[in-house]
Amino acid sequence: MILPCGVTGFCDRTTAPPPNTDVRAFRGHCYEAARCVRGTVVSFTNPYPGVTDNYAVAVLDTAAGAVAVLLNAHHPIVAFADPKGVTGSSFEFRDVPALADYFGGLGVYTVATAAGLNERPAAAHLRDLSPAELKRVKYFEPRRVGEIVFNFWD
Repeated sequence: MILPCGVTGFCDRTTAPPPNTDVRAFRGHCYEAARCVRGTVVSFTNPYPGVTDNYAVAVLDTAAGAVAVLLNAHHPIVAFADPKGVTGSSFEFRDVPALADYFGGLGVYTVATAAGLNERPAAAHLRDLSPAELKRVKYFEPRRVGEIVFNFWD
């Protein structure tokens, strides 16, 4: 996965602020996704860009168990994780085919796979990031691509 410029949420005076995803629409999509898998939305947390995290998270209770649905605050990248790790970005990413089909089918989101998010960051992943983002990546030393896409940095 090549990370798009702005995905971390960081910029400096030389780069434009990153775009924002439509969190309100995502919230509605989470409720619809829960209905599709005969589940419920247990909680929803908006992102806090520039403060700590750069992602929204909805926790769904489904027949297959609880799952956290993550949305990057700046690019419409969605992923799934064990809800126990949603605070502090210690995610255990996982694939949830039924939810991936729903979100992918909307034509709005890029659904990231657990394998892709668990890869070690390499130059190819980082090639489109801004200098401000690369500085943060160097400082925080994420061990997985998912820690860049869904970060808890200040």
